Amino acid sequence: MKTKKLGKKSNKIFYVYLILALIIPFTFILVIFWALHIYPFGNNTVITVDFSNQFLALFSYLQEILSGHASVTYSTSMGLGGNFFGVLTYYLMSPFNLLVVFFSKSQLPYFASLITILKISFIGLTMFVYLTKARLIRGRVTGVAEKTIFKAALIFSSSFALMAYVFAYKECIMWLDAIILMPLIFLGMDKIIFDHKVSLFTVTLTAAIITNFYFGYIIGMFSGLIMLMLLMSPTLKTENKRFRILRQYAFGGTVSLMLSAFVTIPSYKSTLGVAKNSQFSYQPVYSASNFVVQLFRDNQVANNGLRAPIIFFGLVGLALSITFFMSNRIRFSDKLIAAVTLLFLFVSSWLDVLYLVWHAMAWPNGYYQRQAFLIPFVLCVLGFIGLLSLYLEKPQRAKEILISAFVIFLAVAGVATSGSSLKYIIFAIGISGATYAIALVTLRKYRDVGIVGILVVALLSLGVVDYRIEATITGQSLKTDDYQYFYRTTRELLDRTKLDGKTFARVGNRYQANDNDPILFGYNGISNYLSQQSTAITDFLSANGYYQKHTWKRWANYNNGSTLSMDRLLGVKYTYGSVSPRLSRAIPGVNATMSGDNSTFNVPKSNKIRVSWKEQEYSTTDSVAFPLAFRANSKKLTHSNQIRYDTMNDPFLAQNNVWRQLDSSIRMFTKQESTVNSRGEYTVRVNKSGNIYLFVPTNRGFEPMPVDVHVNGKLRGQMFVNDTENGIFYLGRYSAGSTIKVGFSKHGFTEINSKNVENAPIIVSESNTEYLRAYRSMVDGSVYKSVVHGSKVSFDTGSKFREGNVVVSLPYDSNWYAFIDGHPVHVKRALTELMTVKVPDGRHKVVMRYKVPGLTIGILISSAGVLLFVISGILNVWYRRKNI
Repeated sequence: MKTKKLGKKSNKIFYVYLILALIIPFTFILVIFWALHIYPFGNNTVITVDFSNQFLALFSYLQEILSGHASVTYSTSMGLGGNFFGVLTYYLMSPFNLLVVFFSKSQLPYFASLITILKISFIGLTMFVYLTKARLIRGRVTGVAEKTIFKAALIFSSSFALMAYVFAYKECIMWLDAIILMPLIFLGMDKIIFDHKVSLFTVTLTAAIITNFYFGYIIGMFSGLIMLMLLMSPTLKTENKRFRILRQYAFGGTVSLMLSAFVTIPSYKSTLGVAKNSQFSYQPVYSASNFVVQLFRDNQVANNGLRAPIIFFGLVGLALSITFFMSNRIRFSDKLIAAVTLLFLFVSSWLDVLYLVWHAMAWPNGYYQRQAFLIPFVLCVLGFIGLLSLYLEKPQRAKEILISAFVIFLAVAGVATSGSSLKYIIFAIGISGATYAIALVTLRKYRDVGIVGILVVALLSLGVVDYRIEATITGQSLKTDDYQYFYRTTRELLDRTKLDGKTFARVGNRYQANDNDPILFGYNGISNYLSQQSTAITDFLSANGYYQKHTWKRWANYNNGSTLSMDRLLGVKYTYGSVSPRLSRAIPGVNATMSGDNSTFNVPKSNKIRVSWKEQEYSTTDSVAFPLAFRANSKKLTHSNQIRYDTMNDPFLAQNNVWRQLDSSIRMFTKQESTVNSRGEYTVRVNKSGNIYLFVPTNRGFEPMPVDVHVNGKLRGQMFVNDTENGIFYLGRYSAGSTIKVGFSKHGFTEINSKNVENAPIIVSESNTEYLRAYRSMVDGSVYKSVVHGSKVSFDTGSKFREGNVVVSLPYDSNWYAFIDGHPVHVKRALTELMTVKVPDGRHKVVMRYKVPGLTIGILISSAGVLLFVISGILNVWYRRKNI
């Protein structure tokens, strides 16, 4: 198939429209932002849900990486520590992210608005390029004027860029890069078919995989499906041509996989420790009728609870895609391929086993139907061809098509909008009617004016739905003023804490905006909220009381978490907190899920903890927190099994078990018996002095009732209120013989009732004497200078050290390699999920290095891919010159 190349004048016109393809979505988004007071037009932001919980902190960490102050491979800011390379390759590989260097951490909400607008706008640009350059498309509209093609392309490039999917899921900002690249990937396939050139396809598919391997996988699978469909088309006239195309496509795909191996292999290995649900039963994921509803839906976000794909891309695009199947200018074989493709996309979104294939055989946690953007892509291509085909039809036939399409649209709309408001039903009919009417009136004259009119109608249609989606989301968005107050307050507080940078120490936060605050502020923390965190680590921390994973949650929460002794064992030397009402009000403005009491001065007491106040903020320094590396008294340290976590398990037994592994004589916690009276109060007669804690066992699978906790008639705090209080609860320090009365009321009420909690609480006393005995026997000065620098850990042993196990309180990972005075030794699992190295008597230098699993082999494969790609390019040039 031959198509006419653009002349110089047409090229200039093309670039004008190309810029318009970028400017139209850009302007559209700015108008939406202005209407909803989103930065730069107000205090609202685009930061919601995962953007707030994950990306804000990760962009802060990326700044540290780019400035040379943080490690690419290993981070001690995420949870207890872990492989950061997998996080980097999943979340942060977009070239747009480099713009973060121009913003301070307090300005990250501004950066978020910028890259959101840019990415959505670039989707419009690349879609325009595909629609106007693909010969597969241009060959079906031969005879239509260039300007008309360019104007029509603006309708569908804008519709694709501004589809509801983008607005609903834009907080997962890393997915948008692959959507930007997808039209170019298909243009690369077009060049394979018609020019036998594989380089564009290879480069763009590689870029999609590198920027986000998950969506690169989805688009790669989709491209394979489309290529198989096209190979069955009569367009490819000979078997020899089909084989050549298939061979080149396979070569390009293989080289793409090789080139991206330095990302995909380490990324895959980084997820092996994350629990996944892959169960299926050949059952529908959602009601089939909802698929059609989604094409018309006026509130996509609310309806997504039904797990139907978000596929609204404007009523105009939908109306015009119907004309594709009715045009005489389009071959039956093309219509059949299009119909089969759409049918497969529907079935694979509807039937659970096929749905799982799109998601690498693992159920997504939230954000259902992540592959749904493929359907608007297909429909935009069909609508574009359908519209231009009208201008190639005879006028009478074109009128018949438009009238028939309107009837079909009304019939489908009658079913799809039955649950919508009358206002929206009238709006939908009006939009489609206007679209068909404009096309009908301008069939012979003023076509370009008509297309501009249709574009305006299309933007109006998109604007109504996108505005409603964004309005729903914006209500829960991060507020700029609150974020800046929260960031400034916390940064100043951490700066005043004067962390000792010479040795490793962890920091605990007594208030938080989300579980990734340690990453945001760059300190060694415990909490974490990242998809790549090992399930074993979150289970370990949850089992020891830091958090309860009632549903699918896979993160670790420090705030109002465990006991003082466990904090100390894990090296929490410093904590910071606040009792500022202004800060308490600001935190929900940073993260709407943190709406509980998140800043109560409720810190376990010890005479070894120094508290420093400045106005309403405070910091604590614990002089007897364990260092990163310390000797263990027990020789059976490595005989522990991985945890089997359940929300009903007693975390104090788990902590006692950890201490007994270190020294069998330690009994850190003593259970306190309680009785419950008719008012629902639990009375405890303390039998051993110390800090008193309680834990309420809850059934897994659903969230427990939020409750307020009252101690001796006074409100002490909260439990299970969103993500703020969820674990072990500190009651206070009491002497033996004291009486404590503990009651539970529904959150926000005062009436005490034991039925407010699922099960009777477990109450224990923590022995400070036992802790100090354990500390002095294991932190005796024979192990010192424990330092972490990126993926390297080192410590020294002194002359008094006697052969034994040294525990390192970082998560066990088989990719740690240890050397004693340069000689390799084994790293073993200890205390369920930590590490230990056996060190001989006397002075030694122990160095541990972390190697990202799969990175070396990935780099080798990628290097081979580069070599293969270069050799292939040289051979192609040589072959073409030879045959000139």
